[in-house]
Amino acid sequence: MIYSRQREVILGALRSTRSHPTAEELYSMIKPENPGISLATVYRDLNQLAAHGMILRIHAKSGPDRFDGNTSEHYHAVCSECGRTVDIFTDDMPDVCAAANGQDEIQVSSVLMLFAGVCKQCRESQQDTILKGEPS
Repeated sequence: MIYSRQREVILGALRSTRSHPTAEELYSMIKPENPGISLATVYRDLNQLAAHGMILRIHAKSGPDRFDGNTSEHYHAVCSECGRTVDIFTDDMPDVCAAANGQDEIQVSSVLMLFAGVCKQCRESQQDTILKGEPS
């Protein structure tokens, strides 16, 4: 991949946050200090960085893809209400690669696992709505 200052800015911003931003959120983060950057550039560079394994692309069931600058082995959980994405670090996962490799269909080298649920903020908001007697 050819060096690009804008790509370096995008990668640096992504690695400096734990929020797993969408391309548009990342664009909003870097635009004030990089007025010459376009949303199209952010999308293109995120695609290239993901294709080269320098970042992770997180495909959510609904909503736009999110991106993670942390490429160490870990999992993600996505809130089905607000889309918030958080890291899950654990050594207590079963060896699904070994199980999949035992099927003789494909030689698995890595696992992308995405947990879905409702985040603490959304649960608290739902509870507040119930306590106030407001329709959901």
